[in-house]
Amino acid sequence: MHPPSARRSLGRRSIGAPQCHALGRWLLDRTSIDTRAIPAVRAHDKAAIGQLAELAVVLSLLLAVYWQAVVEMVGRWRTDEGASHGFLIVPIATAILWARRRDLAAAPRRIFPPGLCVLALGLLVEVVAGWADIAFIQPVALLISVGGLVLYMAGPALFKVAIFPYAFLYFMVPWPDFLVEMVSFPLQLLTSTYATMLAGLMGIPIKRVGVDLYMPGLSLTIAAACSGIRSQMALMALASLFAYLTQASLPRRLLLFLSGIPVALIANVVRVTLVILVGLYVDKRLAIGLFHDYSGPVLFLFSTLALMGLQRLITGCQSQASS
Repeated sequence: MHPPSARRSLGRRSIGAPQCHALGRWLLDRTSIDTRAIPAVRAHDKAAIGQLAELAVVLSLLLAVYWQAVVEMVGRWRTDEGASHGFLIVPIATAILWARRRDLAAAPRRIFPPGLCVLALGLLVEVVAGWADIAFIQPVALLISVGGLVLYMAGPALFKVAIFPYAFLYFMVPWPDFLVEMVSFPLQLLTSTYATMLAGLMGIPIKRVGVDLYMPGLSLTIAAACSGIRSQMALMALASLFAYLTQASLPRRLLLFLSGIPVALIANVVRVTLVILVGLYVDKRLAIGLFHDYSGPVLFLFSTLALMGLQRLITGCQSQASS
């Protein structure tokens, strides 16, 4: 017991030793830890860490098998603007897994033999792709093998928890050139058609011949690089992320994901129309040079905001429907 001189005044009241003792007992009761549960928790954590370590080692070995495919894929990210979003895919997928770490730890794990069939399929695809020199299939073979390995070593319950970040990884695979060309041409036609309509509504005399646009003192060709295919790939990945994070039913999430297609098309039509306006009323060189090159990232930002608006709209409709 402390002497009276050791008491501290608090306003008009003072707290003495009996009150301190009672306060200490109250805090001890509220913050006490059941030490009997600690060994079980630690044992569970050690088992989970051990299983994850084993999975990481095997995945590292699998990565070594596909190392050449990974190097070529990263090289494509560096040289192709349409595939540069691949650098962000793995960190985003990792962040999602980290956010769901409690669900992953709680998921029951077991050996699932059918996963070996998926792993064998991935290895077979890798062998065939290497034999036929089809480089763009090799990253797909890697992801198939990773999925089969996780399914075999961790079981379907854990794989179900990790299904979205795993599927999200497929967005990092660059499209082959023939597929880009096949998709680009319809986008070129759509972009040139709607840009012509929009410019005509503004009173601009414009004529379209295929993907060529003719105006007084200005002519433009909607090339494959201007078709919007580059932003389409990245925007679809972003739309899938928004759909995953949206608290709504599966059909509404699917609608949000698919909305990335028209949003990218509308953004590209607006971009071409702005190039026309700048070329006609400001400066032709500025339009086809600096403005053309730097308007893409700005419109991608507006496309992102459009997706956010659609997400809020869908979430609001879902809330009204549930109420």
